[in-house]
Amino acid sequence: MNNHLKRTDRWNQRKENKNKWKKGIKISLLSFLVLSLLLGGYLFYTFNQFGSSIFRNAQGEKPDQTQDNEFGISDLFTNSFDRPLNVLVLGVDAREDQSFEGARSDTIMVMRIDPKTKQVATVSFPRDTYVRIPKYGYQKINHSMAYGGIPLLEATIEENFGITIDNYIAIDFVAFTEIVDALGGLEVYTPSSMYYIASDIQVELTPGFHHLNGEELLGYVRYRHDAEGDFGRIKRQQYVIRALAEKAVSAKTILKAPKLLDILGEHISTDLSKQDLFSIMKTYHSFSKADWHPMTLSGTPGRSSRDNLWYYYYDEEDKQKVLEHLDKYSSVKQFE
Repeated sequence: MNNHLKRTDRWNQRKENKNKWKKGIKISLLSFLVLSLLLGGYLFYTFNQFGSSIFRNAQGEKPDQTQDNEFGISDLFTNSFDRPLNVLVLGVDAREDQSFEGARSDTIMVMRIDPKTKQVATVSFPRDTYVRIPKYGYQKINHSMAYGGIPLLEATIEENFGITIDNYIAIDFVAFTEIVDALGGLEVYTPSSMYYIASDIQVELTPGFHHLNGEELLGYVRYRHDAEGDFGRIKRQQYVIRALAEKAVSAKTILKAPKLLDILGEHISTDLSKQDLFSIMKTYHSFSKADWHPMTLSGTPGRSSRDNLWYYYYDEEDKQKVLEHLDKYSSVKQFE
């Protein structure tokens, strides 16, 4: 049995035994903000209502009410987060009028969380990264989402990097713009002009400081037409996510928690249970940006002689840096 079939069997078994709904409706780059909001220690009732709305089945529909994913008072004293987890954080260009089916992931991140160290290590993978996709051969990593959804993307990451994915979190772009607006926007600095107008992205910024609303910030984080290309885009995403996470857990934001969680509840998808989410929240109740350690897969962009397309190439040394980074902030070393 090849690796892909083993990975598929494990996926099916996990779905059956744990009663988790694996395929979300829509996804976006703001996935990390979900964790930050939960880490803020919001009221039990608000959390419970939020948790009721984020679970989806394979068709992106809310599960039948008879499904057992309830969360009661006794669960406040139960901890299911007892080992390090690798959480896949995804993003695609999905809007309210678009289907999740066949979408390509716009942002791909693996987040390693640990109940002992209480640190968060993340690795971002450029969407043009040249990898082997099971059954489809060598292509860009973001194509795997379009071919086989989250299961195939997980299998692709495991086969190419040796990282087993335990869970996923995903949100769409509507959540990004609405959350940014609810938080009052964000100030950014642009060292040079940024201009690009298309159907899916619009950005017009002069050099200097700018206070951006949700739509403007979405253009800012998706822009990739400067000298750094996709690598610069990832750096902007990491800055914005960190800044928004800091805003989300601030004292001034607590009163906005119900509204923020309502927005997220309509636009996120995860296979983490309510108990998992609450256990993570308790573990990271004092989370700050100092506990978050991001990095990006290093490599070299280049044009392929095979199909004349641009790819982001990495080698064994680049891969090893990723594994060492994930292990560095964890109590359990997976990749030694």
